Amino acid sequence: MDLESRRKTDFNLIIRAVGRKATTFTEILKFTRLPRKTLSLRLKELRERGLIVKNEHTYQLSKTAQRTFSSSPFKRPVFLDADKFKTSVILIILIVAFYTSGYVMALLSSQPPQNTQPEVPILGTFKMNIKVNDVADLKAWSILIDYNESELKVLNVTPGDFWNLQFPWFLSKTDLQPNLLVLAGAIPGEGQGPSGSGTLATIQFGYFLSDWEEPQFLLKWAVLETGWMNSHGNYFDFSSETLTLELVK
Repeated sequence: MDLESRRKTDFNLIIRAVGRKATTFTEILKFTRLPRKTLSLRLKELRERGLIVKNEHTYQLSKTAQRTFSSSPFKRPVFLDADKFKTSVILIILIVAFYTSGYVMALLSSQPPQNTQPEVPILGTFKMNIKVNDVADLKAWSILIDYNESELKVLNVTPGDFWNLQFPWFLSKTDLQPNLLVLAGAIPGEGQGPSGSGTLATIQFGYFLSDWEEPQFLLKWAVLETGWMNSHGNYFDFSSETLTLELVK
């Protein structure tokens, strides 16, 4: 891991450790397990950025940071790297392009081990819609969803009405990482992508417990990220206004 990536990882750890409540340096140190000198430098930079404030012997997120992270649809705040995001979108497109042959997927992930444990009975099901709002020229996209496999199981994923048969490349994977659903879509060839609002996909979950935790968007896992690009090759983050995950009632 290069120095810049290490720095961003440190920032994310500190943000998660601090949260909204006042947290001492020792508590942050125990959570992040960073060297004391490194933690001091990172805290200083986050304070200079206006993301963390210090009050006597405690630290907490600034009001600006609280509004930013609470309004985001993503489960974990992450400092993005534009080059890595570009690479991840291109990777998604390649995965989707070769998905029908299964060749790339075989290279990227080994087959999950066979489950020899008895199947846990599903008590019921529910659906969630992934919706986009007021997007323009949506040429390719990737979305990560975090869910608890001990409580939920992905039963089915279907394209939504926003597609209108315009996204012939579609990917849905649950075996890349536990508790992670990876979705992606792309339009091959030249020309603009669709614009407007609608449902990208509908996910059907089965639940093993009546008191299950609701799935949430995940900003990043490994080289994959939640985001989209247009026909000109420009890359964008989804915001809380442009991307929502809603229970179907």
